Amino acid sequence: MGFKLLGPQILLKQQEKEVKKTTKGGIILAEEKVVEHHIGVITHLGSAFDLSDSPVKVGDKVQYNEFGPKPITVQGEDYLLITLEDLYLILED
Repeated sequence: MGFKLLGPQILLKQQEKEVKKTTKGGIILAEEKVVEHHIGVITHLGSAFDLSDSPVKVGDKVQYNEFGPKPITVQGEDYLLITLEDLYLILED
């Protein structure tokens, strides 16, 4: 079952990166996922966005305001709900 995001809202998945830790002796410890603060990937755009004229699109990696997003869970998945005004920049590879 899908869902439709209403209004000028954006859903983000918070970006995680895997960190490998090693001891001074060179022993590799278990990998650990660490959240990259204030960076996420856009997964859904609200119905108010004109996709032909929108500055962002699904799949963009963005940096956002620390206090802007609201954490929500949709169909068992954790997302951040945010508005366009709380996005600072689009990160390019």
